[in-house]
Amino acid sequence: MDRHGFNPAKVKTNLDHFEWLARYQCGGESLTAIARSIQSRCEVVVVTKAVAGLATQLQLNLRPHAKGGRPRKHTNRKP
Repeated sequence: MDRHGFNPAKVKTNLDHFEWLARYQCGGESLTAIARSIQSRCEVVVVTKAVAGLATQLQLNLRPHAKGGRPRKHTNRKP
């Protein structure tokens, strides 16, 4: 493998990161909600980096982030 220029892949062993990725990607939870639910209450940046890093290793495109804030009020005004 070395002769052909391949580098060994990192082995991801922290099962929490897999759980966070599943909760974010499949469960639709926000990264902030995941960080708040963890017993040790880690920072959002820790969860974000872990989820993004694992998704990159798995070559998985993450779902788009939800826009924060209050939903817009829709009006059906006709001119």
